[in-house]
Amino acid sequence: MLLKEVLLKNDFIRNGYWDLKTNIYNRQGRHREKEAKRRIYKKLCDGSKINIVLIASRKQTWFFDELFILLSENQLFSVTVIVSPFVKSGKEEMIHYAMELSNELTEKQIPFLAGYDTADDKYIDLCDSIQPDIAIFTTNWEYHAHPYFHMKHFDKSLNYIVSYAMHVVDNKGVYASPANYLCYKEFLPDGRLIEVADKYRKTSKGNYAVTGSPKLDRYTQDIQVKKDPWKKDHKHYKRIIWAPHFSFEDTGDVYVVASFYEICDYMIELAREYSDRAEFVFKPHPLLRHELEKHWSIEKIDSYYCEWDSMDNTQFFNGSYADLFLTSDAMIFDSISFIVEYLFTLKPALYTVCKNAKLTFNSFGMDAFDRHYHTKNIKEDIKRFIDNVILNESDPLMDKRKEFVSQFLNQNNKKSSQMIYDIINDDLNDIKKGTK
Repeated sequence: MLLKEVLLKNDFIRNGYWDLKTNIYNRQGRHREKEAKRRIYKKLCDGSKINIVLIASRKQTWFFDELFILLSENQLFSVTVIVSPFVKSGKEEMIHYAMELSNELTEKQIPFLAGYDTADDKYIDLCDSIQPDIAIFTTNWEYHAHPYFHMKHFDKSLNYIVSYAMHVVDNKGVYASPANYLCYKEFLPDGRLIEVADKYRKTSKGNYAVTGSPKLDRYTQDIQVKKDPWKKDHKHYKRIIWAPHFSFEDTGDVYVVASFYEICDYMIELAREYSDRAEFVFKPHPLLRHELEKHWSIEKIDSYYCEWDSMDNTQFFNGSYADLFLTSDAMIFDSISFIVEYLFTLKPALYTVCKNAKLTFNSFGMDAFDRHYHTKNIKEDIKRFIDNVILNESDPLMDKRKEFVSQFLNQNNKKSSQMIYDIINDDLNDIKKGTK
């Protein structure tokens, strides 16, 4: 074992080391910010276009349709979409995710550049070739991306974070990673997260704007379902989503939500039992399959996923899920971000609490969590939820969900994408005036 690893097992040394690193990142971030603003000021004064990049790695992290349109329609900006390689789960999955997102962007007629060349098996340094003035990231997690697409590498741009996750857990890594210190501004979905974030930022307070989330714009505007992804006639079948998270082992993180391993066979049994009354969609976290490879054989994984596609009233689903949510009747889940996101459909959901569950919510997350049904005896409570809440439509938590959504929307009087766009323009105006 390396000496560094031995020393970092000591809490005092580890915390001191972390404080030193974050102080360095904070200084780097403020220096980069100063230089980026100087370059942007020069461009604004001489009428040059401001280069903006929007970076996403998977379909599930692309929610910039409206923001892309707003930016593209402004003659001040030159907008580039980057499909960043998602390296966490191996090259095969990385290529799959990139292809899925590329196909979606092509279908929407949104031009993009790929960060990985499949033919030459080569990662492409788009930051160097584009030279962005502003970069907008959807995550602060370094391990998701190739180093060319870390915020560390975008050292000449003014960097923003619009997180794909809702950040409902009390997690230091969400708010005090290198990217949090290097970025210029973070757009947060809820005002309560400012206090949570600053609790972990010892060397400096963050620069935040509360804007809601572009992911939620889809549910809060005049809703028009683009595609009904279900197999069955909605008139005669209730539509139930099962959305398990991927976590399994307790790695010392603030949450363990691995109910999949307790109920994976039981959910198939229920799909068979209710085949004349309900349709089930298996919509796992995209990383579940990768995690399963540590515990199951490839043959077992393939067999399990195929079983969900083989029955008349079931299917496996791993695409963009807004229409799936909007056309569903209920969800059974333990995926963390859905605690907030599914509330905006106003439909009932059951959160499955596993035997070794470890849940440390922040105030925003706990408020959302309390608006859902929860299990104590996991299998019995799932069946009770299907019988009583879904089939018999007895839903005592409906008013609590409506209250949460109303309170959330009252924080902002615009859609999130519009707010983000306006704030970026305000920031540029301040730079031109010399006030920032």
